[in-house]
Amino acid sequence: MVIRYKVSVPATVHSPLEEIPAEMKELSIMGARIRSQRLLLPETTVKIYLDLDQTVLFVGEIVWVLTCFENDGKCFHEAGLRIHEIAMPGLKATGLAARAEVLPDILLSIKASEDFTLDRTA
Repeated sequence: MVIRYKVSVPATVHSPLEEIPAEMKELSIMGARIRSQRLLLPETTVKIYLDLDQTVLFVGEIVWVLTCFENDGKCFHEAGLRIHEIAMPGLKATGLAARAEVLPDILLSIKASEDFTLDRTA
């Protein structure tokens, strides 16, 4: 079982075509769920930046997308990211064990940031 952490932290998605403001909503050693106003297509390789006490970079592939509507009719998109690599200054974690080792530090940085919500789910 992979533990997923519910987070709410601003993010920037770099796709091959554009830079998209987003919000990371969930994070695990395997992947992340992001929300944005722009649609990201499955099989797109993206880089997601979190600007915490240090910049954290997630490199991965979009594996699913969901279009949602709020009560006021506004549309947003959620996307699932399969993480291939996590990088921070002086560190590059590509394997599952390496990502598991660095994830607690990232969660602590999210918790210490001003704009955060953190909750553990299974």
